[in-house]
Amino acid sequence: MTSGGRQRGEGVNRPWVAGRNLRVEATLSADEANELVSRARAAGVSRARYLIDAALDRPDTISERRAWAREVERAERVMRAVATNVNQLARLARSTGRIPEGTGQTLTAVREASAALMAMARAAGYRPEESP
Repeated sequence: MTSGGRQRGEGVNRPWVAGRNLRVEATLSADEANELVSRARAAGVSRARYLIDAALDRPDTISERRAWAREVERAERVMRAVATNVNQLARLARSTGRIPEGTGQTLTAVREASAALMAMARAAGYRPEESP
């Protein structure tokens, strides 16, 4: 913590967010304030964001949501690479008239990876029946 109990840059020149016009204040002991600072830093968020997420019982902090987004992006890259490989196998099969060795195992792995990715998406709240 720095002087005045405020982290450097916190609350300075922040854009006004529509709908956020109420202020809540809390009085903390020095130990509680230090613990709050410590937990907020570990989560990679401001003290205010940490308190809001905790008070509203949100399961993830913004840093956890960002990490989740990176994992989804990584999974998407892997699935694109797998789809490219499957397309190459299909092209080879069409051109030679024979199914390449190991195609069955590859397709099984693709199905399993696809199911795992869909389970991950559902756990994050994605509902395919609600998609356009």
